[in-house]
Amino acid sequence: MENDPKKIIGILRDLVNYYSYCYYVKSESKISDAEYDKLYRKLCDMEEKYPEYYDKDSPTQRLTNQIE
Repeated sequence: MENDPKKIIGILRDLVNYYSYCYYVKSESKISDAEYDKLYRKLCDMEEKYPEYYDKDSPTQRLTNQIE
């Protein structure tokens, strides 16, 4: 991946959204739960580190993802 945090965050959001769609809508697991969790955590870390790229539509802002 490039070193541009805005692009990295965008790519991570796209990936998390894609894998969530595959899993929850199409009932297809494209990656393991551990791989998904790793992408999701990386996205959370990047968004925390670069709050200027906040997006209310990010998968990290969904209520179901914030409940642990």
